[in-house]
Amino acid sequence: MRDTPLSNCERDFLLKAIEEKKRIDGRQTYDYRRLKIRFGTDYGCCFVDLGQTRKSPGKTGAETEPRRPP
Repeated sequence: MRDTPLSNCERDFLLKAIEEKKRIDGRQTYDYRRLKIRFGTDYGCCFVDLGQTRKSPGKTGAETEPRRPP
């Protein structure tokens, strides 16, 4: 959350965008960003592009026997 209040210009800009049902980046309400997923050569490695945002999340796991209740 933002600690400082919005300036009048920021507030007016956001209210106009809401009124016109547009997001700040110009997309309409139900427009989505382009999604691209690429898998790397290492186990658990992938690259995700969502619009102009690029992330490289990685997950690993191991198969184990479930714990038994005491």
